[in-house]
Amino acid sequence: MGKGSLLQRIASEEVLWTAWDEVRLARGAPGVDGVSVKAFARDAAAEIRRLAEEIPERRYRSRPLRRVWMRKHGKEDEFRPLAIPAVRDRVAAGAAHQVLEHVFEPRYHDSSFGFRRGRGTLAALRRLLRLRDEGATRRMQAFQGGRSPPPEEGFSQGLRKPAPMLDV
Repeated sequence: MGKGSLLQRIASEEVLWTAWDEVRLARGAPGVDGVSVKAFARDAAAEIRRLAEEIPERRYRSRPLRRVWMRKHGKEDEFRPLAIPAVRDRVAAGAAHQVLEHVFEPRYHDSSFGFRRGRGTLAALRRLLRLRDEGATRRMQAFQGGRSPPPEEGFSQGLRKPAPMLDV
């Protein structure tokens, strides 16, 4: 990843095209603007150029999220909210993610597993079991996962209580 400001790196066409490829492969529903992945693909070159101009000039603005309600698996009467960003916004977010991941990943502690590529709950559990099997005697604390709160609930509603201490 080259030098330059973060916004310039995010706005590089190479990064934006890589982000577009990820969005295209993931498919997904249209956002609030009604533009599908297929429709975006027809004019992808122009959209990428426009993002490459808007982002470093701080003119880029994301669109509102489209809210839909999805039935909970196995529960006929219960629904969960889903917020769907516009395809264009998914491309911009993917580009930001690529650049920021390269900046921050080397700084994360080795024992941090949340929201990191290849380091999910199963990897954390494997680490705990390996430490136990190696005779570790220290106490560790894990934090319970769970859903992110809808934006209207606010950040504090999404905080989780620490799980009980684990003897490993």
